[in-house]
Amino acid sequence: MATLYHKNSGFPQESAISYATNRKHMTDDLGHPGDTFTHLKFLGTSYGYVVITFFVFGVIYLLWKKKSSRPFTLTALAMITVIFAFFSLLVATKMPALVYPVSSLVIIIAAAGIYGSIRYAFYSLNSPPQYNLERRYITYNNTYQRIQHI
Repeated sequence: MATLYHKNSGFPQESAISYATNRKHMTDDLGHPGDTFTHLKFLGTSYGYVVITFFVFGVIYLLWKKKSSRPFTLTALAMITVIFAFFSLLVATKMPALVYPVSSLVIIIAAAGIYGSIRYAFYSLNSPPQYNLERRYITYNNTYQRIQHI
């Protein structure tokens, strides 16, 4: 039977043991048991519910408002979906770190959600901004300082 892995010619026994252990991750839990939804249940712990909330806002903002970023958004969502689906459905080991390769994409989309939320809070999305952020900050800051002196 042909092996799928190239055995290291310098250490054939050690590399065979290492490859056998790596293959066991697919079929055995190796101390990390869990069901199909383990990685989805762990999202709140690994990212926090605030980041997950802004991730949802980011997906909505990038797909709805930013037409130029749709290819990036769809590609990022596809990569996130493939990684989570592969490690949730096909791999028996449910280690949380297995889905970390896409964590940077989750955080980037969450950052877009924060940006979109702030933009929506200060500006109307359909009309140009009437007051810029710096003016509002100066106004609020001056008001706060005057109230403190009263």
